[in-house]
Amino acid sequence: MVEGMEGDSIGFVSNKRRKSFKNTGKGTRTFQWRFFIGCVLVESYFVYNFFNSRILLDNMQDLMLEMNSTSISKAWYARTFNMLRWLIIDPDLPMSNKPSQEVIGP
Repeated sequence: MVEGMEGDSIGFVSNKRRKSFKNTGKGTRTFQWRFFIGCVLVESYFVYNFFNSRILLDNMQDLMLEMNSTSISKAWYARTFNMLRWLIIDPDLPMSNKPSQEVIGP
């Protein structure tokens, strides 16, 4: 139904297409929410590991004090047990510039 070549009137009403913007659909929004939730989960994993390692390091620091005192006392008892063995072999052996009978026992 076009009447003229000059474009006087067009018989059909032309429908203009609405401009659709990018990244505004429902699928894009769900992807963005899933991506955001995934980022939050990954970040929370690293925060959990940070605090967990801090707690473990604090516990290890407390244990190091105990291990140091244990290792000091362990050396003393090892020395005493060695002196007891030598006392059985040689009762006249001096221990810390004293007779071994005075240092080890009554």
